[in-house]
Order: sequence, then structure tokens, then C-alpha cells
Amino acid sequence: MNNSGDSNKPVAEGGFSPSWRIYAIFGILMVLVGGLFGYFAHKIGSDAHENVVASMNNKGTLTSNTVVPGNIRNLVLTSSHHQVKVEQYFELANGADGKLRGVVVKPAKGNGQDEIAWIGPHENHVMIGYMFDRNGTNLTMQVAQRLHIIPAVGTNKTDQAASAHNASASVGTAPPPGLKGLHEAVMEAGFNGFTQGNGPVHMTVVIDPNCIFCHKFWEDIHTISNWKSQFTVTWVPVGFLKVSSPGKAAAVLAGGSAALRQDETNFDVSQEEGSISPSNDANYLSEVKHNTSAWQALMGKYHKQAGTPTLIIGDKYIIPGALNAQELETIYHGLSK
Repeated sequence: MNNSGDSNKPVAEGGFSPSWRIYAIFGILMVLVGGLFGYFAHKIGSDAHENVVASMNNKGTLTSNTVVPGNIRNLVLTSSHHQVKVEQYFELANGADGKLRGVVVKPAKGNGQDEIAWIGPHENHVMIGYMFDRNGTNLTMQVAQRLHIIPAVGTNKTDQAASAHNASASVGTAPPPGLKGLHEAVMEAGFNGFTQGNGPVHMTVVIDPNCIFCHKFWEDIHTISNWKSQFTVTWVPVGFLKVSSPGKAAAVLAGGSAALRQDETNFDVSQEEGSISPSNDANYLSEVKHNTSAWQALMGKYHKQAGTPTLIIGDKYIIPGALNAQELETIYHGLSK
């Protein structure tokens, strides 16, 4: 996805003095910038019905437009070898942190959800994945929520009520077209796992025992006092992060919820290590190997990154990444209606 970088070359001598050339170039640039500013101001005004502008407290200003700049569209299409289509362009401006740019993309063919892709500052790179700011805020999740790719989460009672309404409206009663067959695909994967809870919303959670984000998710869901009556959670251990991961995943699979609790309760955050001792049981190691390959194949089928935790919620969502307690509550209220 790399293009050649910029280079600084000396300007050839001409008929004007150096200072004249500098002033002339500066003047031309100012005219061009002014013209472009006027054009885009007019364009944005004329396409106001296609724009979404949102300002959420300290989250910065998010502006999106279905009109994607041609250079950005070409960069994404070329970099992806035309494997995706570009649906929206957005800019996230947040004071001293400057402006970040990105697009919403979707697989050009087959199944798949919308994804956030970030554009490099010099338009040489396209990055799909989680972007964090200096405070640890997951900007990818934030933009996905604010563009209604996943349900938004409010910060006060009024926002929470609106978020629950939006989640219900956006989730609806049928899966998005790109995720039809998700339930069947999960069943065909034949995951080996164990289940906790008996709630109306089913969630398959793929975890690696050494995954710190899985640990955070485990902690967050346990802050919901009645999570077992809201969700039916099937935990699917995989092993890919570290050498010890397959053995630890086998131990968790063999011991079920008690083993998972042991691994997470004493999780070593500084070393990002689960506390359970690895198992050498060949049968459970084989089941973990199957889980890992079946999960990676499923993520590939839906054009998603294979990262843990992966949350497969009903037949509506595949989310490669952790949700916090408030986000889980929002999804529960949207799907349980």
C-alpha cells in the first residue's frame, strides 16, 4: 500500500530573482487554496443532505460525506486491489490532536460488514484496524458508533435512551444483508467451547488465554450484575498469540468456566499472560487447533480481521474487539426487543 514519498529538489534558475519566485509561488498557492476552499464550501453546502456532522463533548468533531475525494478513493481501491468499495469519507478533528481522515469500506463481493479504514497523513497508506489516541481511546470504535456502523453508547441518561432507540432501529428484526447465513456459518464451524448464562441474546466469544483485551472484556461483562440473564455466552478458546497459548487454551477448554475464571482472575497484566498452566492433553489441544483454524476461516469469509476477542452476536454482528459493559447493555436492549 506504499506510494513513493515526496522529495525536495532545487528549483532551476529562471528569469526572476529568488525572492520574486518565492512571492510568486506563494501568491499562486494562496489563489489555489482559496479556489479550492470556495469549491468545497459550495460542494458541501450543495450536498448537505449527504453529510453527517456530529460533535460529542470531548470526542471531537466528526464530519462524513458520501462524496469521497477522488484521490482517496483511488488510493483505497488501488491498495486493496479493488477488493473493497468505498462508501463514505470522514474527518475526525480534535483540537491539538489535529485531523484524522478515513473512509468506510465494504467488501466488493460476498459477505461482510462495513469497516473503518484510516488514511495516512501523506496519502501513501491505508490502515484497517484499531486506532488509539494518547489517552487510550479506541477511535475506530468511536467512529463506528458515531456513523451507526455499530450501536452508539450515550454518556448520560438522555443519551443512553437515544442510544437504545438507535440501536433498536439500526438492528431491526432481520440481519444486515451482508451477514445472512452467519448463524449457519457459526454452526458449520463446529466450535468447541462451553456456555454460561441463559439470556435471550446469544454471543459467541473467541478468546486467547494470553489476550489482554479478552481479559478486559471478561472483567467488563462481570460488572453487569445480571449478565447471565441477558446473554447466553459461548466461550471459544483459541491459541495463537504466544507459544503457551494453545496449551493454556486447552486447559481452559478442559476446565470450562472455573478454569476461565482462574485464568482471568490472576491475569498478569504487566506481562499479558493468563495465569492458568498449559495442558498437554492431545484431545483438547486438537480441539483448540480446530477452533483456531475454523475461527480464522470464518473471519476470512466475512472479510474481518482475526483478532481476539471476537464477538459474534446473534446473526447480526461480528466484532473483532472488546466491548465495554455499557456497549454490551446497549446491544442487549437493541436485540432483546
